[in-house]
Amino acid sequence: MEKEFWKTSASSLREKAVPQRPEKQAAQAKRKKTNKEQGFQAIRQLENAYGKYVFGANKDRYVVKISRKSEYHEDTFDQSREELNEDRLFEKKTSGARIFSDSHKKEESAVIYEETIRKAPPERMFKELKAAAQKENRLTLKEMMPEKADIEKKVFQNLKASVETLKKGNTPSETLPFLRRIMNLFTPEDMVSEDDDQDNTYS
Repeated sequence: MEKEFWKTSASSLREKAVPQRPEKQAAQAKRKKTNKEQGFQAIRQLENAYGKYVFGANKDRYVVKISRKSEYHEDTFDQSREELNEDRLFEKKTSGARIFSDSHKKEESAVIYEETIRKAPPERMFKELKAAAQKENRLTLKEMMPEKADIEKKVFQNLKASVETLKKGNTPSETLPFLRRIMNLFTPEDMVSEDDDQDNTYS
């Protein structure tokens, strides 16, 4: 069932690209030599006042993080709906994917959706993501993936754009540690400005 917040003007989705920071490249190159942890490369972000999607890759597998970040005529919800706690990770394998959630709040928390089929086309991943939203008992996933054509179109566009970026080798210079990707993918300095955002918005 579609949440009421999707009917408000604040639900309009904005698209953003993750900027590269040339001044950090030297330090990042050094970290890549010593860091053996899995990494999540964040490529694009799609958000509104109530939630956020982050698109990227873990090595050669595609990843989407889906979270809620504000209440709309709702009881205040647990912080796990926006961020996952590194000490309480729960992994579930589904058809073609893995879903990470909070082990204490499996039904409510943010989710990390990771495609397990290497180099799968974006059409396949989007189909699996939709199936998970419809079949899995995951509140945040269901709320942020309503069966609305305009929302589905934007989610797919960003997913496809991320896949194309990865295929071209134009990934962000920073590879984030696995536990940081689960908890909080972005710091304030990672975000683009509103002016930059206008250049990255689909027509």
